Amino acid sequence: MAGPEAVMYLELYLDMRRKGTRYSPPEQITDESPLIRDESTTKTKGIQSKQIRNIVHNLYKKAGLLKKGLGTPLRPARTQHPKILQNPNDSIRRSTRLR
Repeated sequence: MAGPEAVMYLELYLDMRRKGTRYSPPEQITDESPLIRDESTTKTKGIQSKQIRNIVHNLYKKAGLLKKGLGTPLRPARTQHPKILQNPNDSIRRSTRLR
């Protein structure tokens, strides 16, 4: 179930599609309409999972959440892990907990 913020943004998005923008004409939303449409074409058609992945990837990149050159989301530094900070001299425990 979607939270109230997600519902609000989805309603705004569908309302924008109904009204149209300077890039796309108004659209009649029906039960058969795709939830998220491909904006690269004038025909109303849904986007594919690969396009969703690219959109999310570009948002990560724009927000600075990707490691440079790797293309994967950043993870917290290992030294900031609370269990490691409790006993930093125990290298065996530390190496097994991180995997």
